[in-house]
Amino acid sequence: TPVPTPEPTVVVAAAGEPADTVAAFYDHAAGGEFDAAYALWSERMRGEFPRDQNLDRRFDDTAEITFTQLETVAHDSRRAVVQTNFIERYESGGSREFIGYWELVLVDGRWLLDQPHY
Repeated sequence: TPVPTPEPTVVVAAAGEPADTVAAFYDHAAGGEFDAAYALWSERMRGEFPRDQNLDRRFDDTAEITFTQLETVAHDSRRAVVQTNFIERYESGGSREFIGYWELVLVDGRWLLDQPHY
């Protein structure tokens, strides 16, 4: 008698580090991958920060982002704070230094950007 093949078990990947989410966001934004960057925003952030102004147009001229500090400084089972200092270089020339931090929330096993502080 044939043995039935068991249904595959759905595995939810463990949440990565909050700082990894912040790094991925800026990597996508600097690369012009705005849909991928937007996918890392929480629902609250999407409601408060219009995408076009705060993502698509904000990073349209960005050529490169170099972190001077990227560190999870507070963390519990649902929220995290990531110190995120970086230098942003622009395709049109010049650069700007940003010093601040992100608040993140854990949603369905994924860290999402929830509130910037710059």
